[in-house]
Amino acid sequence: MKSRGSVPATTRPTFFEQMTVGERVQRLLVLRQMTQAEVADRAGITQSAVSNIIRRGAGKVRAETLLALADALSSRPRFLLTGTGVPFGRSDRDDQLEELCYLYALVGPAERDSLVVFARALAGSVPQKPSRGPLRGR
Repeated sequence: MKSRGSVPATTRPTFFEQMTVGERVQRLLVLRQMTQAEVADRAGITQSAVSNIIRRGAGKVRAETLLALADALSSRPRFLLTGTGVPFGRSDRDDQLEELCYLYALVGPAERDSLVVFARALAGSVPQKPSRGPLRGR
């Protein structure tokens, strides 16, 4: 919606955002042509747990269960939880990688070198790639 004058524009929730977690799980079961028992087996939970999530709708779902269901349904955890984003496709990990690449591109050469050193330290014993030239930023 466009804003009129000084009144800010508001956005209405999407179709999926208006659903409960259980309704989104049910919708994905239909789209994936899977039964509750099949998704339960893939998620490592019971069929009754899947049924309870669908029936309760907005009830609390443990993080581990949500992640397992998202994986079993080839969906994104954020979509199951909030109804935002796309139900299928790229994973949240892909989004993080894209964000890291974007941030890397924003900083200067010296900061890039520091970022790489920091990433190596976080990763532990990852061998350093051979240098392609003189160190930048010095």
